[in-house]
Amino acid sequence: MLKGVNKRILEVRLNDSEYFERAVLYLRPDVPEVSPAVLAEEAKKALPEIRVRRPFAPLFYLLRQLPRLAAAACAVYAVVLLRQLISVM
Repeated sequence: MLKGVNKRILEVRLNDSEYFERAVLYLRPDVPEVSPAVLAEEAKKALPEIRVRRPFAPLFYLLRQLPRLAAAACAVYAVVLLRQLISVM
């Protein structure tokens, strides 16, 4: 269901969603006035395309990779120590 809050904001009720009640869509300022039918169709197209961004995705990725990075650093350190031991002998 599409509800116009004002001329530049649309409220879309999500009847099929178990978790979400509604979505609010803001019209771009450069869009001319269009009919409610056109807006309803565009809202249907836009909602499946919405992707949720995680605000700190690179940080989460780095933390998830931390054990691998630590293991790689230990391996490099072991190689350096072995080279030093071999050069001393």
